[in-house]
Amino acid sequence: MLLENASEPFIERIEEDEIFYFSDSEGFSTKVKKFLLSQKKVKLFIFCGDILSFLSVDNDFFKVYKNYWGVFKTFYNYYKISKRKNVPEIAKSSVGDKVSKIIEKENKDDLKNFFEFAKECKKKKIKIIYFSGNHDSALSYDFLMPNYSYIPLLSKIYHLDSLYFPRDLELIKINQELFMIGIHTKSDTSECRNFPELNYYINTLESIEKPEQIIFISHIPGISKFSKLGSKDISNFKRKFKFKYHYHGHCKDYYGEYLEENVKTKSVHYKD
Repeated sequence: MLLENASEPFIERIEEDEIFYFSDSEGFSTKVKKFLLSQKKVKLFIFCGDILSFLSVDNDFFKVYKNYWGVFKTFYNYYKISKRKNVPEIAKSSVGDKVSKIIEKENKDDLKNFFEFAKECKKKKIKIIYFSGNHDSALSYDFLMPNYSYIPLLSKIYHLDSLYFPRDLELIKINQELFMIGIHTKSDTSECRNFPELNYYINTLESIEKPEQIIFISHIPGISKFSKLGSKDISNFKRKFKFKYHYHGHCKDYYGEYLEENVKTKSVHYKD
């Protein structure tokens, strides 16, 4: 993996001290919105998951709307087989719109605050990079991309100008000396701690150019400090590629810095 191949989603140079890392607000209250907007000298927010926590998925289903989502998946799979152009519209009107309206109605205050926050970030030219956690896994790149056009709420979120949803392990250029790589959490099951993509990189990629210039982002931590909540795949990835820093969430009883696999690591779990 070469630094010269990194994506460049930002026009202006961003310094390391202009980045604010945040996770696990488990919703987006007015207090959370004010807290984030009160941060000084911020040009980039990195969300490390469990922010819009009513958007979790369990084996490709919205957890609380499995019946609706099952019908939708039936439509969607039929569309892929038949390639009939009208089927996606049927799916959207029959299921996607209904699921979206239910979620929006039950979480209208949080969504109002989130959209206001995103609008304010756009006005201030602040970017937001969003990596999903287990509680907002519908916003993982692999789930969002094939589904946002069918679910109006996901489409609204995806098209916010201030938000950027990177691919898993997409190398992102922050400035000439600083880069970022991260991974989404894709479900709210016990499988959320398994990351086959990391195993693939560990086994097939001989090196990452200058990992000491790369910040690694995940929602789930490694296992050295959090054996029950962490992922051995995360720890193994850090063992092979000695990153500049690792930021994560997920661990509500701990906020702070520690060392894992000789990589400086910090839990950025929100403290209410």
